Amino acid sequence: MILNTWMLGLPGGCIEGDPEDWETLQEIMGEADMPIKPDDSYFPHSSYTDNGDGSRTAQGFIKVIWRFKMVKSTQREALRDFCPDLSADVYLRTRTNERDQYGNRVWINLRGQMLWVPQDEAVDGEYNGDLDIEFRACMELG
Repeated sequence: MILNTWMLGLPGGCIEGDPEDWETLQEIMGEADMPIKPDDSYFPHSSYTDNGDGSRTAQGFIKVIWRFKMVKSTQREALRDFCPDLSADVYLRTRTNERDQYGNRVWINLRGQMLWVPQDEAVDGEYNGDLDIEFRACMELG
C-alpha cells in the first residue's frame, strides 16, 4: 500500500519506480516521540516566461523543497545517506499544491536530483537547524 507521506528511494537500491519499495521519512529519520513532517514546497515548473499577450508559459522541470527547522545529527546523517555528495539521483514522494474532492492534499511520485546544502550548516551540539533539501529536475513517474 502506498502511503500519503514523504518518501525516498535510491535507483538501483529499490524496485525501479515502485513507491512500495521506498522508505518513508519517518522510517529514515523518525523517532517514536517525534513525527517527521517537513515544511514542503512544490513548484510545478522551475521557471516561466511572460509572453507579450500577458499569458505565461511554463518552463523547466518540477522542483521540490523539504525544510526541516531542527533535526538531530543522527537524523541528518540518515538523510545524508541518500545524498552523500552534493547531489544524487533519487525517487521521492511529496505533496503537490493541489487538493482532491475531499480536501486532502494530492501526493506525487517523482524522480529527480536531490541537492545537499552547499553552504555552512547551522550546527548546535547534537542538532542541526534550518536544513533545506532541494530536489531539482524532477519528472513525474507514471
